[in-house]
This record gives sequence, structure tokens and C-alpha cells, in this order.
Amino acid sequence: MGNKRKYIGVFGSCLYDQNPMNFLAALRESCIKYGYTTIALSATLSSLDNEDSAHGQLLLLDLFKNINLDCIIILKETVKYQYLIDKAVSIGKEMNIPVFSFDGEADGCYNMPLDYTDGFKNIVRHIIKDHGRRRINMLAGFKGNSFSEERIEAYKSVLEECNIPFDDERLGYGDFWERPSRIAINNFLSSDLELPEAIVCANDSMAITACSVLSEHGYKVPEDIIVTGFDGTQNSRFNSPTITTCIPDYNEAMRFIIEKTIEAKETGKVQPCDHMIGFNILKSQSCGCEPNTVHNHTEIITTLYNATGDSSWHTLAMNTLVTSLLEKQYIEDIAELLPETVRMWSENFRFACVKSELTKSKISREACVNATGNFGDMSTILYMQNQQFEEPNKLFNANEFIPNLDDIASDPGTALFVRLIHYGKQVYGYTVDGVSELNLRNLQRCNEFDMFLAHSINTVLHNYALNKAYEEIASLSVKDPMTGVYNRRGFFTRLNAMMEDKSNLEKYLYIVFIDMDGLKGINDNFGHNEGDFAITTLAQALSRINIPDSFCARFGGDEFICTFFTETPSEYNAENIKEQVLDIIKDSPDVSKKRYPIDFSIGVLCQKTSNIENIDDLILSADKMMYVNKITRKQNR
Repeated sequence: MGNKRKYIGVFGSCLYDQNPMNFLAALRESCIKYGYTTIALSATLSSLDNEDSAHGQLLLLDLFKNINLDCIIILKETVKYQYLIDKAVSIGKEMNIPVFSFDGEADGCYNMPLDYTDGFKNIVRHIIKDHGRRRINMLAGFKGNSFSEERIEAYKSVLEECNIPFDDERLGYGDFWERPSRIAINNFLSSDLELPEAIVCANDSMAITACSVLSEHGYKVPEDIIVTGFDGTQNSRFNSPTITTCIPDYNEAMRFIIEKTIEAKETGKVQPCDHMIGFNILKSQSCGCEPNTVHNHTEIITTLYNATGDSSWHTLAMNTLVTSLLEKQYIEDIAELLPETVRMWSENFRFACVKSELTKSKISREACVNATGNFGDMSTILYMQNQQFEEPNKLFNANEFIPNLDDIASDPGTALFVRLIHYGKQVYGYTVDGVSELNLRNLQRCNEFDMFLAHSINTVLHNYALNKAYEEIASLSVKDPMTGVYNRRGFFTRLNAMMEDKSNLEKYLYIVFIDMDGLKGINDNFGHNEGDFAITTLAQALSRINIPDSFCARFGGDEFICTFFTETPSEYNAENIKEQVLDIIKDSPDVSKKRYPIDFSIGVLCQKTSNIENIDDLILSADKMMYVNKITRKQNR
């Protein structure tokens, strides 16, 4: 929280879309002028169809608490979940900074609703009053949609204001996109009504379609029919003719935000109020305000060509990353590959981190499949600035947000875009991209990198969890579930492998066969739970004997076998092995509290490995020796 620079936080979804990007571009200009840096949290939600992902975005918002922000701006129309908006507002209140709600209203905010009605009225007035057209058709969006109905009412209001009667046949619905718009325009042209002099469209996409359909029918825009749009998208500038449209008055929005932010900083008081933001008309060729000449499209075509090529190459690089990780199991494998993968596309700053528990040498399977909870200790997997890559796996706490934040934000005009690394409700970490040039391709690339990185992390963690599951299944097939030592199958698998080891060829193999004494009495007098305790205690003692490379197995209910290799045939015997095991049992937890002894009979056989022909015969001989020991001990009691 000790950063010295001035930061403005922005929260919205799909910030690479046209309208959010227009807002961010205007904000960037103000940030340069007033010395702020934008930190934009870009959620991945644009609809109400992914509740798991939405809850993950709460962790993204929590990062705002770790930055000394001067204000927070919510792009209200892009955020579909009310509890995310409420969370952003509560963070602002906790930090005592203003929270602005752009293009919508929210409790506790400086509300900045857009005056769509007045904006659309102005463009209809422009057609009537400045161009003298009176047969005005309208292409609306979806029937019943609030935005569409609002603009229809604005259209009707201006017609009435100008003494032009409304005709229902001059109203069509293009559903805000191409195919329905084509149908609606064709209906206009085939109507018995006199040909329209102008068509006002509720968005730019429908206006572009209208120009195309009119041209196909031999009509010129604007000479025969004027066409206007609304929203001010980039595509409206690429069309021929360029589209007359409307955009929010971003300069006024920025003036209000900066003024109230400075005021709150100076006074220490946050006093929310409402401020309506109007629209500006961008007069262009499709209404006749700009000469309908052919623009030099070389720059536009080059930009689009480069963006398409960049998209293809970036997608290929990201696919290469994912493909290279198909059989990997560790986050470190991703960190190792990332520098080569992202080098070409790292304009200024690129950073990625994950929860530190996911980078440990031994990760629990639960950590892989249930990566939820708040951000705490984090581990970097990518830290790149000006083409210089720092070593990964640097530990830091999320309350820093990113290491050396003030240094990263030192370049004027830098905007930091933050995204959650998640897969459904599994949240792994976050990425931060520093962008000095704000354009559609740069923001799309940030989005692509985050999605591919999330997929890569999910892949390696899935592989790790799957491998752990296989290991557990394999362990169940060779381990005794009650005692944890080998079963018969595990014993022979391990022993056969050791017998095949050439280093054991001239050594001596010990077979130790053990049978617990008095198990029936323990079960009858104290219960089977105590019998299980006695068996488990003996098994654990056998597995802890101080003999190099020894291992044991449970052969039956109360029968065990141990084995190991030695250089000489006389290092161990039944007496010193038994004494060691009994000492371990004596020191085992809770044994001293039991009212019964844990004892056993033992048979030990040793033979040179080069002379062994049949392991089963050795085991049978050791078993017979154990039986003799048991009979002898009974006779001596």
C-alpha cells in the first residue's frame, strides 16, 4: 500500500470490446495529462451464463485493496452481476475513495448515466433540420429491448417536434445485427410507401448493413438516401461511405471523473452525485456532411492485415505452448517455456503469477482440483519488462499486487490490464499486461494470452492430479490397506526387481518370516479393534528396523515377511532382529497403555543370491524355521 504514484482503477468485462476500449482510450489521454496510471481489472464475463466464473472475479476485485488507488471506475453496462458491482463499491467505501459508475447507476457511486435518448434525438434532428429530410425510416434493435424502445421513443418524439407524422411501416427491427437488418431494409424498399429519404439506425452495425443493401439495389448514400448509425464503432470509420454516428462525450466524462477525484483527495470526503453524460455527433459521409470521396485506405488495410497476421501468429505460438505441455505435470514447466512463447508479443510489461502452493515440489491433489480461496503468497511464473526476463518462482505476497509496481508504472500513458487466471471456479492466479499503445489488437492479445495460460496451467495440474491418482491406485494394488506395508503382490514385485539388480548378484539375501503370538487371545478378550492395533503396530515396527534397504510385507492375517541384502552371511540372526523389533514396539505410541503384550515368533534364512534357484522354497524354509521357534517358545513357557 506504499506506492507513490497515482492510480485509477477500472473494473469491467471484456474490455477489448469497442465501447470499453473507446472509454479507456479517452481515460488514457486524461491520465497522461494529470499524471495517473490506469489499472484495469478485465473480467471475463459478458453474460449471465457462468456463475462459477463470476464468483472467481471477486478475487480479482480484491486486488484493488492492495493498490493505493485514487478512484475506481465501474463500466456498469459490461458487468452483469450485481454482487460484483456491490463488491467494487464496498472496496471504494473501505478505502474512502470515489467510485464512478459509467453508463449506469449503482448505489453509493458517482453515477454517470449516458443520455441515449437525447443523443438519438440529436442525430434525428440533424437529418431533419440540417439536411431537410422528412421521410425518415428507423431501423431499431430487438422488439421490446429497453435500448431499442428508448431510441424508438426518441425518434417518434423528434418527428412530432418537427410536425412529421409517425408511420408504423417506416419502423423496422434489425435486432442490432446484419441478417435481420437486411430483411428489414429490403422490406422498406419493397413497401408501397414512398422511398425513404433517410434511414436512422439504432447502432452502427445496422447502418453499415443498410448502406450495403441500398448499394446492391442501386441507391447511392447519401445522395438518394441518408443513413446514420449510433455508438461510434471503429467499423463505422472503415465503411465506404463512412458512417455518421454518435459517441458519448468522453471529454466531459473524464473532466467529471478527474475533478471529483481531485476534490475527494483534497478534502478527504466522498460525496456521490449524479452527472448525465451526453453524446456528440460524428458527422461524416453517410449523411453528406463530409464529401463522399474515396479515402486512402492503405493505412486501414495495412492495420487490418497486420492485426490479422499478428492474431494468427500469436494463436500459433499459444497453441505451441499448450501442445508442449500436454504431458507435463509442473508449473515450472510452463515458466520455462513462457519466455520463448511470449517474447515477440511483449511490448512493454507482461507478468503472471500463481498461488505459491501450486509450485511446491509436492502438491496435494486437492490443491490441483480445488484451487479456491483468497490470494496470499504468490509465485511468479513470468516477469518481463522491456524484453528482459527475470527468473521465475519469485515469492511475494498479493498485498504487493505486483513487485516493483511504481517502477512498472513510471512511463507516462502506461495502462495495466489485469486478468484472472482461472478455469471455471478454479482460480490459479492473475496476469498483468502493461500497454503503452491502446488499440484493439493489443487488448485482444492480452485476452488470448490469459486464456491460453489458464488452459496450460489447468492441463499440467490435471496431469499432476491424474498421475497422483494413478500412483494411489497402483499403491492400493501392492500395499496392504490396514498396515500400509506391502502385500504379497507388492513384496514379490519389489523383491524380483532387487534380484534383477546386478549390484546384488554376489550378495546374501535374508528372508525373515514372522508370525504374531496370541492374536486370537487379543481378539477374544479385548476386541478385534485391539487385534488390528497389534497387527498394525508390529507391521510399522518391522518397516522401521535399522537395516539398509530392508522392506516388509503382510503375508496373511498375522504373518509378515521381511527381506534385505548384505555383503556377508553372518551380520544378522533371529535374536538381534527380534530384539530390535521389540525395542521399536516398546517405544511405539500407546503400546504401554495396553493390557496385552505384542510378541511374535521368527524364522531367519540367509543364502547367497547366486545360489538361489527358487524364492518360494526359501520362504517356505524360513516359515518352517519360524514354526519351530513358535513351538520351542511355547514349550519353554
